[in-house]
Amino acid sequence: MPKPMSNFTLPPLGDGINEVTITRWIKKTGDIVVINEAIAEVETDKITLEIMADRAGKLGKIVAEIGDQVRVGDVLAQVDTSSADEQPLVTEIHLPTAIAIHPAPPAYTGQLSPVVSRMIAEHHLDPSLISGTGENGRITKHDVLGYLEKQVARTKNQNERLENTETLPINPQSLIPHSPMRRRIAEHMMASLSQSAQVTTVFEVDLTAVAKHREANKANYAKDGVNLTWLAYIANAATQALRKHHMVNSEWRDEGILLKSNINLGIAVALPDGLMVPVIPHADALNLKGLARQIQYVAERARIKQTQPNELQNGTFSISNHGAAGSLFGTPVLNQGQCGILGVGMVEKRVKVIASPHGDMIAIRPCAYLSFTFDHRILDGANADAFMATIKKWLENWDEG
Repeated sequence: MPKPMSNFTLPPLGDGINEVTITRWIKKTGDIVVINEAIAEVETDKITLEIMADRAGKLGKIVAEIGDQVRVGDVLAQVDTSSADEQPLVTEIHLPTAIAIHPAPPAYTGQLSPVVSRMIAEHHLDPSLISGTGENGRITKHDVLGYLEKQVARTKNQNERLENTETLPINPQSLIPHSPMRRRIAEHMMASLSQSAQVTTVFEVDLTAVAKHREANKANYAKDGVNLTWLAYIANAATQALRKHHMVNSEWRDEGILLKSNINLGIAVALPDGLMVPVIPHADALNLKGLARQIQYVAERARIKQTQPNELQNGTFSISNHGAAGSLFGTPVLNQGQCGILGVGMVEKRVKVIASPHGDMIAIRPCAYLSFTFDHRILDGANADAFMATIKKWLENWDEG
């Protein structure tokens, strides 16, 4: 009698995500699958997602092989629904929705201490996925730290594999295959350049006032677990400038220019295998500490691959901090659907001529180049420069922002 099998399909993942690439099958044909266990790994143009089992069963024939591109509704594999005897049999195993990376597992019913609750909330963890070693299976602080260490170690191993690939001996015939992320980044960048008229203007900003404020406050911020970076100040200035210059927070449409009511700030995060731009919603409503905390939070989640699909959507303006790698200035490419992107160069001490009532004098000042790439269909040079002048004035006259 044939075994009862069900299809394992790719469900909807959210707006704009219609196709993924199979990058790894964690389980093989014939392997037993238990609830909340990772089965396979897929990659979009922005993030890597794990497929988690929501029931028990045995993995049957794998239909989608590694490297295959599959669309929503395609069959990925088959599941033997007659092999699990301890838990309900698998009927279908689905990928996560656009709201969460993993299907919701059974709710954790144990009690959590205030410290553990705060740690789980800060890192957006699911307590059902953490093994508790305390009394009666209670989750302890060390259990959470151990879970986070495993996540970091896994990402480190992936990064090391990529770095090792880059150091392999190369001869004139060497060919490194494109990863799905790299291929789609290339497609998006070319599409962006072909769909909008992109122009870049560059301003130099004197960060002396910011440096004084940062030096006086970074220790106190650190006590609250917040890293007070140069980027936080620049992002704060940019969001306030967007409040004043509404056309910058807009999108070109064939029928007109769509002004965005919310200021949702995308922060570009460099990864070993590509780039990710998580979004901070309503960034203009945050003070300096709140924005610094959110920048740190989204960057950390991106680096340990915990970013969810919905965290990459609905950005209205972006910032690329290429100066973190030592670059003085650059011309970043627009994210389509946005009018502008701000490039942040490295902060360095420069010799400047300063005008004073007593005549010109030489001074050493911390400075950075800020580049603004904008859609020339929406903004003219005067509009773009006015936006940058507002950012410059905000930073050079910093008090509390």
